Amino acid sequence: MEKYIAGFFDGEGNINKLKVKGKIYYQLRMYQSGEKGLKLLKEIKNFLGYGNIYYKKNDERTKNTVWELTITKSSHIDDFKRRIGIFCRIKEF
Repeated sequence: MEKYIAGFFDGEGNINKLKVKGKIYYQLRMYQSGEKGLKLLKEIKNFLGYGNIYYKKNDERTKNTVWELTITKSSHIDDFKRRIGIFCRIKEF
């Protein structure tokens, strides 16, 4: 499952680096649309044991709902990096 999540993250995810009041934060995000996409993100979240799923928007082209799985807690990001990141092609983490 780790390799699947890594491939999924490579194709459907991103890492954001935020600076708030001088402190650096990271967010890992993965996106999917529709009910099947929501089910997949829930499965990934349950496998990892962390993250939050948010309603993102309605895709105007397909009329599907877009969902976002977001991981923000630094200990969870470290765990993701340890478990999943070794299979990803991440340029900078």
